[in-house]
Amino acid sequence: MSGSKTYPAVPTVSVIMAARNADQTVAEALESVRSQTLADWELIVVDDHSTDGTARVVRHAAESDPRIQLLNMAVQSGPGAARNVALAAAQGRWVAVLDADDRYHPERLERMVSAAEALDADAYADNLYLDGGPHQEMAGPLAFDADMLERLGKLDLDRFLESDRPRNGVSSFGYIKPIMRREFLHRHGFRYNQSLLVCEDSNLYARILMSGTPIHCGGWAGYYYRRSEGSITRDADNHLRNAAFASASNYDLLRRALQTGQQDLAARLRRHGREIDAVYQIDLLKRALRRNSALEVFRWMPDGLRHAPWITKFVIARLTAGRPDNPVGLPSMHRKGPTLQQNRRASDRD
Repeated sequence: MSGSKTYPAVPTVSVIMAARNADQTVAEALESVRSQTLADWELIVVDDHSTDGTARVVRHAAESDPRIQLLNMAVQSGPGAARNVALAAAQGRWVAVLDADDRYHPERLERMVSAAEALDADAYADNLYLDGGPHQEMAGPLAFDADMLERLGKLDLDRFLESDRPRNGVSSFGYIKPIMRREFLHRHGFRYNQSLLVCEDSNLYARILMSGTPIHCGGWAGYYYRRSEGSITRDADNHLRNAAFASASNYDLLRRALQTGQQDLAARLRRHGREIDAVYQIDLLKRALRRNSALEVFRWMPDGLRHAPWITKFVIARLTAGRPDNPVGLPSMHRKGPTLQQNRRASDRD
């Protein structure tokens, strides 16, 4: 599209993107927005202090398209902070999110806005295509059953929390990418929780639902979710950290429920938090067993066995067998990852 074209002063959609070291994928993401059948958009990319060529790629695209704006973070601040900067700069009637390694179907914005406005919705979500690599076409497995989404029609908090379990992966509604009415977000003061490096989007959706506003949904898929090897939500080394931030997110929701006197919701969130903590503690115990670290095994064994008694036989086998290269009798002092308490304190600071 030529930079000589003129566009309305107030765009229909503000697409916001947080980008960090994404120079291998961001050009494709940008092009998917430029190829939209709805041309009345702005794209605000916030470079979260990348150390690669991400800013250069975005700047090059912005030179030929005035609808693209590049903002730069002075220090790495995380996706929530970067998206909040983009939100503050947004001028569109609707806000849509695009990750720097994902892309849109060409008709996505047009169809999403049409559906949301027909329903007079403040938030509307579509389905997601799941991608196993960078070269697949926009086809293949879906995150959710399309007929189920059509029958459901809209999400409430109960359905959202029911799906948002630690083992559900992209089958959790926390992975949706709704468009949201900007005036609605501004009126309620909705922003991303900047203390969460993971789960910041699902935390926002849960708070929207806590306000009593549903997220309407449809079965058509217009968002292309790239499950690339480097994605923070796919990296096995980050799984424990993800669980810790999920716990911090839930604690943030619990704190807000208590502050607003929603006692029934608080009880539900406490139960939800125990489920998350159970997965976190079981995974810590399993990691300790893989390392043959007696110190870590004994640290996490009480909680891990309480949540998963079936793992007892594996604990006994590891404790009695050991390995020549790292006998279990030689405890390791090496521990990684934030504790749940540390992340809850981080959540309280938001």
